[in-house]
Amino acid sequence: GEEPQPYNAKVIGNFIPSKRELVFPEMSVATESGILNGALKLVFAEQKSPTISFSARSRSLSTRSVKQLWPFWFAGKQREWVLKHIEGGVLSNAEIDVSLAAGRLPEHPEPFRFEKDEFNLNFDAEGLTVHYLGEMPAASATSGKYRQKDRHLEIAIDSGQFVLPSGKVRKASAGKFVIADTAQ
Repeated sequence: GEEPQPYNAKVIGNFIPSKRELVFPEMSVATESGILNGALKLVFAEQKSPTISFSARSRSLSTRSVKQLWPFWFAGKQREWVLKHIEGGVLSNAEIDVSLAAGRLPEHPEPFRFEKDEFNLNFDAEGLTVHYLGEMPAASATSGKYRQKDRHLEIAIDSGQFVLPSGKVRKASAGKFVIADTAQ
């Protein structure tokens, strides 16, 4: 795993009992590589999970920071893959939006599947090393764009390179990876 890193967090919020709302209009985490700013609103419902509205943005964060800030319970399969297969690099222009209606989140959310208009995640990446498959050489100096809307995922690979066992370098560009439904 990654070495732990220091961070500073700031959270401002309040609870409005008459509306059953817990509101954090300002949430920020500063790491050695950048700042993640966001907001969270929970509206508690009778006998079911709350309405959840979360939004966060970052101009730049290292993948190391992202890995350490990513909650273990959120998008577990994707998180596990990233922790195992991605090294180095920087994410920029990152944005995440989550909007869940009351009762939408089950008590035991594994596996949880996003539905229409519940999830949006976008970022650009640069300088990543990606270990795709066991014996296949890792792609290094990889840059591209990640776009996920609900369960539809598209990764556009702008450039990268593979160092072969012979020492030769093969450059790659203009790649595209699409998963029509991440829940399948």
